[in-house]
Amino acid sequence: GLAYPLRSVTHRFLITVDVASDNFVGGTLRFEIPVQGVVYGSGTNGPDDHSVGNPESHFLFPPNRITVISIPQEASRVYPGTPAAMILSFALYNGYVTQTHLLEAIRLSNQSHSASTSSFADHELGQLYLYQDQNGNRFLDNDLLLAAGYFSDQRLSLDGLNVSLPPESLSYFFAVADLPLDLIDSDTLAITVEEQSDFVFQQTANINGDLPLSRGGPLVVDGSVLEQFR
Repeated sequence: GLAYPLRSVTHRFLITVDVASDNFVGGTLRFEIPVQGVVYGSGTNGPDDHSVGNPESHFLFPPNRITVISIPQEASRVYPGTPAAMILSFALYNGYVTQTHLLEAIRLSNQSHSASTSSFADHELGQLYLYQDQNGNRFLDNDLLLAAGYFSDQRLSLDGLNVSLPPESLSYFFAVADLPLDLIDSDTLAITVEEQSDFVFQQTANINGDLPLSRGGPLVVDGSVLEQFR
């Protein structure tokens, strides 16, 4: 029932949807025109051989909760003494329609595997820094340093963050570590946010998303570098 005249060679159409404000667990939207899904007044239709659609999906976040999202990365090689090694990146979406939520603390767990002791695995992570993406480019550059600390007994609590999450907004965070020189070759370095209670908000917040948060592939130590022999 469109009856839209095609008077030029190219036409662009935009499709929008209204998402109902009901409880759901989140997901993605991606639409396509199936084969022979377009019908012309002349009686022909198309496309004939393949569906046409947007290759990118649109994320849908559930309302009235905080959704936590891991930013996956492949396993990568890291060298002793590496500064600012990216060990975890993640995002928080505040799905509350009218409420700003204040993030006060995050508790991290050390999931590294070392040929030595668990305390040495804590040592291998060096000093850890947590940054918030300030310019929205999703890359660590001149962003805001929120907190820093060292792991002890496989845990690190970063307190006093006081990060405001505006309503219906997505915020990105980066955890990087200044690695010491005495890393053990082939050890793997990884940290996680294990459970909902590891996020501390000033107000009561319903936490949604897949936990634990992790980078996916760990940092794998490639040891025995020049600096270790000086």
